[in-house]
Formats: sequence, C-alpha cells, structure tokens
Amino acid sequence: MSSSLQSQTFYALQIDRNIRSEAEKITGEYQPYLVMGANQRLQFKSTVARFLVKKRAVAGDPKLSPREKYHLYKRLYVRETSEMADVLESYQWQAYLNVKQRIQPLPRALTWDDNLMADN
Repeated sequence: MSSSLQSQTFYALQIDRNIRSEAEKITGEYQPYLVMGANQRLQFKSTVARFLVKKRAVAGDPKLSPREKYHLYKRLYVRETSEMADVLESYQWQAYLNVKQRIQPLPRALTWDDNLMADN
C-alpha cells in the first residue's frame, strides 16, 4: 500500500461523526461565497475534515506547550489554505481567502490556550 493511501486510510479512520458534522457545518458556511458543485463540495468537506483531525491531534497532545500548539496550528491553517487551491477554481479560491478568517479564524498567539484549540 502506498504511503499516500496509508495516510488517507488513517485519516478516514480518525474522522468520526463529530468531525464530519463540523466539516459539513464549515462547508455550509463557505457555500454562499464559493457556490460549489456537489463533487467540489464533497472534496472541500473532505479537506476540511482531514485538517480538523490534524488540529484535534495537536490540541490533544499534552507534550506540546501552548506556544508549540499555536505554531503547529498556524502551519496547518496555511497548509489547508494552500490545499484548497487544488479543490477550488481560482476565482473561488480568492473568495475563500477573503472569508476564511471570518469562518475559520486563527486564534491570536497572545490569547492562546488549550480551550481555544478545542473550540476551533
């Protein structure tokens, strides 16, 4: 099995009902701005869900300091944004960039704590 397929399988197993529900909610918030078709919406939701799993893993890691969690979360935020360029048309991606901070805000480093990560 290729490493890409293995990682896809791992994330599929990690995506529980709560993650799916949250990914659907987030996707629905973007829909009026992006006007995605059914297949594109499914890809978008899947990408959101994968990153929610990663964010949850960072949030739940007791070995990481709040500062380390913030920096990892910020890297995930940027990576998710970048991956959406493969899902969206260029005009949609521009709209996505314009509304992402409102829909999925990145907590500020100075106010960071474990509760913020759990809520986002």
